[in-house]
Amino acid sequence: MTQPPTSGRGPGEEPARDPRLPSFADDAGGDSRPPGPELAATVAELSGPEWRCAGATDDELIGLLGRWDALESWAEAGKLGVIRELLRRRAHAGLLGGAPSMHGDLPDRWDEGAGHEVSTGLKISLRSADNLTVFAWDLQARLPIVGAALASGLLTPLKARIISDELKVLDDEQ
Repeated sequence: MTQPPTSGRGPGEEPARDPRLPSFADDAGGDSRPPGPELAATVAELSGPEWRCAGATDDELIGLLGRWDALESWAEAGKLGVIRELLRRRAHAGLLGGAPSMHGDLPDRWDEGAGHEVSTGLKISLRSADNLTVFAWDLQARLPIVGAALASGLLTPLKARIISDELKVLDDEQ
């Protein structure tokens, strides 16, 4: 990880303004970079200790804020992707022990223990884990465009959840 430039004056002095900050101003490009590990490292460095964003203008601060939000969406999409892989591995057999009923590459049913594993892994209640598991399934099996928007940082986890919840009343065709 690179360190922000220093002024070279002495200990305890403020570092020089990071030359990457202007790219996070409105319409400068950095404020719309796609989320990923490189962006995470950059915004962490620019935000600095205690996320004080030393040297950032108000416009750059808002750009950094937006990229942190996109990173939150990207991280949520990653978590949901891992849950989906767990569902694939815990697919419940179909009728009479045959192949599981599938929705794309995801099973329509999975072992009851999957929710317990998610609950344990995330240290959340079983009810929350079950809701999260169904949400993960829904964003790929029924609403892949919403899932992709979440992963790209265009939708926040809350907005994706609202869309998923509101569309549960519709069947797949609708």
